[in-house]
Amino acid sequence: MNFIDRIFFMTITMLSDRPRRDDKGAAMVEYALLVAGIAVVVGVAAAALGGRISTMFGGLP
Repeated sequence: MNFIDRIFFMTITMLSDRPRRDDKGAAMVEYALLVAGIAVVVGVAAAALGGRISTMFGGLP
């Protein structure tokens, strides 16, 4: 293997290895977006059904 082939191989190896090293940060962002989305849905549902939920649970001791 000559010098150019080694450089090419090392470059391809580094570029293909880079996304694997950043997976933890990407997963953290995806989970944060998922939690934020769920929080928005729960907030909208609570705002829309707030009166009904209060009435339904208001009679409980």
